[in-house]
Amino acid sequence: MTDQPERRRMHPEVELVLQAIQSRDDAMTALRGDVLAMPERIGEAIQQANMRTVSDPAFWAAAGAALRREARDQAGGFVLDGVRNTFRWVAWVMLIGMGVYLVGGWTALLALVKSAFGVHS
Repeated sequence: MTDQPERRRMHPEVELVLQAIQSRDDAMTALRGDVLAMPERIGEAIQQANMRTVSDPAFWAAAGAALRREARDQAGGFVLDGVRNTFRWVAWVMLIGMGVYLVGGWTALLALVKSAFGVHS
């Protein structure tokens, strides 16, 4: 006598269906394990990519160039605005001075300059 129970013979179609079900069950179990490990794998991949990026000299060269360019653009705008405002102020002063000169001559222009700088003589 044998210790194993005797397996009943099934139709071939039924055996194929049972094998397909077992195969599908094995695939789902493997997939469930992959899905559960997915967040950990994604985190590791991101960490490796960050380490590669940070250790890459080309990344730092590009970042430095971008920072220099942005600083130059920002400072350039500030400097150019200051120069433009200075020229605008000088133009108004000259325009007012020319108007005073045309109306009163050198004497009126000199009196305007003295009053502007607080010179009394």
